[in-house]
Amino acid sequence: MKFIFAILALVSLALAVDKEDMERLVEESTWVVKDLRLGAEGIPEELLKRARGVIVCPGLIKGAFIFGGGGGNCTVSYRNPTTGEWSAPAFYTLAQASVGFQIGVESVDLLLVVNTDRGMRSLLRNKVKLGADLSVAAGPAGRSASASTDLALKADIYSYSKAKGIFAGVSLQGAVLIPYEDGISAYYGKHLTPKEILFGKVQMPPSAVKFTQTLKALTVRFQP
Repeated sequence: MKFIFAILALVSLALAVDKEDMERLVEESTWVVKDLRLGAEGIPEELLKRARGVIVCPGLIKGAFIFGGGGGNCTVSYRNPTTGEWSAPAFYTLAQASVGFQIGVESVDLLLVVNTDRGMRSLLRNKVKLGADLSVAAGPAGRSASASTDLALKADIYSYSKAKGIFAGVSLQGAVLIPYEDGISAYYGKHLTPKEILFGKVQMPPSAVKFTQTLKALTVRFQP
């Protein structure tokens, strides 16, 4: 674990980030969401009906941060259970020793559906280890998923990867999520905490409107 954070610290020092970088991350996250397939073709609708938030990690790179593993930056949004509205984006860094890269695949997109209020609250910590601090399960997908899925949906987070145009459940046991403070500061032009962004009253940046609108369009039929 200490090795993971040492590598993350070195990477953050070596790579300067600016607002354009973060706007690009939001744009790429939007495209990942647009590619979602529901029901018989992918993620069960019941799962999105219950979603409290999403974590989108576009272009997770094989071998990044940790030898033999993967890592990347993620866009996070919270869904207000009363209004159904999605929050302005916060940013996190994910590191994982293995995400089950397919043969010949060097980059995958990750989509994590946060299924519980506990899951969203835990993201406010300095770090979250999936499988320890929060329960995580490979998300059900495919034609038979809706019929076979436990409708209790007890895991805090359900995780999916997309490679070669197909979303499939993926195990993220042991993955670590930490707030991407430099990215947040670069994007908003000031220091903000994830809590202030996700649960506060941060004004929606123009460059994030399409991201949240895409999420809302996807889940509009599931409004509370």
